[in-house]
Amino acid sequence: MTGLKWRVHYWLIGLNPAAAAGVLGLLLAGLLHFGLTRPGVQRLETERAASLARTQSVAALRAEQAAAGPRAEPLMAARLRASLPLVSSASVNGTLERMQAASEAGGLQLNKGSYQLQAGGGQGVQRYSISLPVKGAYPALRAFIRQVLGEAPNLVLERVSFTRNSKEEAQVEAQLEFAAYFRKPE
Repeated sequence: MTGLKWRVHYWLIGLNPAAAAGVLGLLLAGLLHFGLTRPGVQRLETERAASLARTQSVAALRAEQAAAGPRAEPLMAARLRASLPLVSSASVNGTLERMQAASEAGGLQLNKGSYQLQAGGGQGVQRYSISLPVKGAYPALRAFIRQVLGEAPNLVLERVSFTRNSKEEAQVEAQLEFAAYFRKPE
C-alpha cells in the first residue's frame, strides 16, 4: 500500500496545474453524479412505477366497465358511493384538518383557504370545493399533494397553478383546487 501511495503522490506532483484542475474536476463530477443525480433518478423511477401502476389500475377498471356494458353502471355507481365517507361536519372538518396538518408537516404556508358546498350534487353524493393558496418549495408542494391525495380517497385535485416572483426565488406560490366527495345520508 505504501508503494501505491508513493506512486500516486509522485504522479500528482508531476502534473501541471491545468491537469491537476482537470483531475479534481473529474473527481467532483463523480461525487456529484453518485451523490445527487443517482438518488434523484431512483426517486423518479419510483414515482414513474407508481404512476404506471395507477394507470394500469384505471385501465383495468375501464376494461371491466366496457365488458360489463351499460347495465353495470348503476352497480358501479352504488359501489363508488358506498366507498365515500358519510357527509357530516366531522368528516368535512377531518378532511380539512388532515390537509392543514400535511401542509404544516411539509413546512408550507397555507394562507386563508375556502371551501363550499356545491349545489346540485345528485346521485346521493355531495361535493365540496376546496381552494387553497399555498406557498413553499416546489418539492414540498408535490409531496403535500401526493400525501393529501393518498390519505383521502374521496379527494380529487381539479386544478393547480404555480407562480414564482423571480427565477432566483426558491419559494413557489400555488393555487390548489380540490373537490371532496361525500355520501349523502339515506
